[in-house]
Amino acid sequence: MALLGLFLGILSGLHLLRGFLAPISFLIALGTFLIGLRIAKSQKVGKALFLGLFLGLAFGALRYIPYPDVREIRGIVIDAKTSYFILFDGVHKYYVNERNSLREVGDILLLKGEVEDLRFTTYESRFDFKAYLEDKNVFRSFSCSKYIELFHVPLRLKAKEASFLSSFDGETASLLDGLLFGHRETSASMNTASSLGLANLFMASGILYGLLLHAVERFIFLRYDEMESKVVSLGFGTVLLLLLPKKIGIWRVYLTRVASLVNKMVLRNRFKHIEIVSFVGILLLAFDASNAYQVGYLLGFGLGFVNTLSTYIIRRNKPDIRRLIRLLLVYMLVFPLSLGNGTLHFLYPFFASLLLPILSLFAFLGWLSFLSVPFRSILHSYAYLVSIILKSMDKLDFSIELPSLDQITLLVYYFSFVILFYFLNMKHNGMVIKILIANMALYLLSIVPIVPLCSGEVAFINVGQGDSILIRDGSHAALIDTGGNINFDMAKEVVIPFLRKKRIYHLDYLIASHGDFDHIGAKDSLLAHFPVDHFIDSAEAFPLTFGGVTLTNYNHFSLEGENESSLVLYTEFIDKKWLFTGDAPKEIEKLIIAEHPDLDCDILKAGHHGSKTSSCLEWLKTITPETAIISCGYKNHYGHPDKEVMSRFASLGIEVRRTDVEGTITYQKILAPKL
Repeated sequence: MALLGLFLGILSGLHLLRGFLAPISFLIALGTFLIGLRIAKSQKVGKALFLGLFLGLAFGALRYIPYPDVREIRGIVIDAKTSYFILFDGVHKYYVNERNSLREVGDILLLKGEVEDLRFTTYESRFDFKAYLEDKNVFRSFSCSKYIELFHVPLRLKAKEASFLSSFDGETASLLDGLLFGHRETSASMNTASSLGLANLFMASGILYGLLLHAVERFIFLRYDEMESKVVSLGFGTVLLLLLPKKIGIWRVYLTRVASLVNKMVLRNRFKHIEIVSFVGILLLAFDASNAYQVGYLLGFGLGFVNTLSTYIIRRNKPDIRRLIRLLLVYMLVFPLSLGNGTLHFLYPFFASLLLPILSLFAFLGWLSFLSVPFRSILHSYAYLVSIILKSMDKLDFSIELPSLDQITLLVYYFSFVILFYFLNMKHNGMVIKILIANMALYLLSIVPIVPLCSGEVAFINVGQGDSILIRDGSHAALIDTGGNINFDMAKEVVIPFLRKKRIYHLDYLIASHGDFDHIGAKDSLLAHFPVDHFIDSAEAFPLTFGGVTLTNYNHFSLEGENESSLVLYTEFIDKKWLFTGDAPKEIEKLIIAEHPDLDCDILKAGHHGSKTSSCLEWLKTITPETAIISCGYKNHYGHPDKEVMSRFASLGIEVRRTDVEGTITYQKILAPKL
C-alpha cells in the first residue's frame, strides 16, 4: 500500500501549501493525510506518506516562482481552445488570447509581445475564469504581437472538429460538442440539462469514455475470453485517445486500464486496485501538479476511492444493501457540487443513472461518426430523443431552491465525510448515523439567516456593465436595479444566487432607478423567480421606508430623457450617508445642489458608471464624499470610467472603488436583531 501512501502524501502537500489561500485545500490536505495515517499500518507505508508530503510541498512551491518581465517566450501548447491557448515555457504557463484559434496541443511556438496581469470580465456568482486559470497554475497572460511556429503537430483536429460539427443542426451540434470535445454551447437541450443540474454529465468525458470501453469489453467477451476482450477494448480506447481531446478524465480511465492490464498480465496481480488507482494519480500529478486543484481530477479519483474503499468496508452486507450504501456515499461526495446553482434536485441520482448509459451510446455513435463520416440522420434522431428525455425529466423534476454551502460549512462537511469512512471501517454504525444527522443539521442551520437578522449592509453587486445595489436591514431588504445582459439571464445566474448566498429569501422592494437595460433588464426574470413584495419605478413613491431604512429621492425635476429621469436616492444607514445616483447627468446634479446646498454624503454611487456626463466638480465639492463607487464592466466599450472623472476624484482626495476591479463591494455592520 506504499503507492497509496505516496499518492495521499503528494496530494496533501500540494493542497497544504495552497491551503493558506484556500481553506478547502487545507481540508483536502488534512483529510487525505488522516486517511493515509489510518492506512499506514506499516513503517514502509508511513515513510511513503511522508515522502509524498515532502514532494507535494516541493512541487507546490513551483507555482510561486515569480514571472520574468520578458518580451519573448518559447514554449509548447499544453491546452488549446477556440479563443485561447496556454503556453508552457518549462517553468511558467501563459494564457494567450487568440480568436478562432486552431492551435493544437503539442505545437511549439515562439511568441513576441509582453507579459500582462490576468484580467477578465467577471460577474458575481458566475464562473470565474481567472480563478479557473490560477487553479491551472496560470498567473499571467501574454499579449502577443507576433507568432512564430517552430513545430506544427501533423494531426490537426481543431479544423476537423469544426467541419464535423458544421454537418449538424444547432441542437445536435451542441450536444456532440459537449460530449465529444468538452465545450458547453448554448442550446435548448443544454439549457434544460443545466436547469436540472445535469449539464456536467455532458462534459463528463472520463465517465462516458469508461462506460463506452466497458460496453465494448462486454461485447467482445461474448465471443472471446476475458483477457482478449480487455486487450481489444484497450486498443479501441487507444485509437479514441489519439484522435480525441485529451481530457483529464479520459487519461485517468485509459491509464488505469493500461496499468490494470499490465498488473494482471505481467506482474501477476502484484498490486491491489487501489494501488493502481494511486499510481495513475501520481502519474497525472507528475505530468502536471496543477491537476490536484481541478474539480474533475479530485472528483474522478474521489469517486474511485469511495467505490474501492466502500467495497472493503461494506462487504459484510448483503449485495442490495452494499449497492445502496455505495450510492449514498457517492451522492454524499457530489452533494455540495449539486448545490452549486442553488437548487437541490431530489431526483438527480435517478435522472443521472438513467441518462448516463443513453449519453454513453450517443457519445459512441458521435465518436464513430467523427472518425469516419457524419451520421447525420442517426445522430439528429438521437439528439431529438435526448431532448425529449430531458423535457420529460424537467416535467417530473422536484426541487427546492437552496443556497450553496459556504466555505466553513463545506470544510466541516468534507471533514465529516472523511470521519464517516473511519467509523464505517471500525463498524461503529451508531456513530455513522450520528454523523449523517449532524451533517444534515449543520446544513439546515447554515440556511437560517442568523447573521442577516442582526446586521445591516449595502452591497454593490458585480453585474458587469450595469448597476444593482442591495440595501438590507435585518430581515428587510430592497434592491435598486438588477443589471442586465443580452447573453444570459442576469437574475437567475447572478442576482438570485447572490441573494441566496446572503440568506435573503424575499425582497420588500425592487426599485428601478430608470429604464435603461443595463439597470433594470433582469426585472421580469427576477419578479418571476424570486419573491418581491413591491416594484417601484416612480419618483412619486418616495420617501420609501423598509425596516429602519428611509430612501429619499432628490430628482423630481421632470427633465426629458431616460438618464435625466434617473432616481437620485439618499439614505442614512449603518452610520454612513449614502447617495445612489443611477445615471443622473450633470444637469440633474447641479439642480439638486442648487436646491439642497447642504447635501452631504459619505459614500457616493458615481453617476453613469463614472462617465464624464456625471460627477461634475460642483457636485463633488458640495456633497464631499469620502468614497465613490463605480459599477462598470472590465474593458467595456463605453470607456467607463472616464479618465477626466478619475482625475477629478483624485484631485479631491476621494477614494475610488470599482466593481470591475474588486468584484462585489459590500459594507456591513452588526446591529440589534430585527425580525
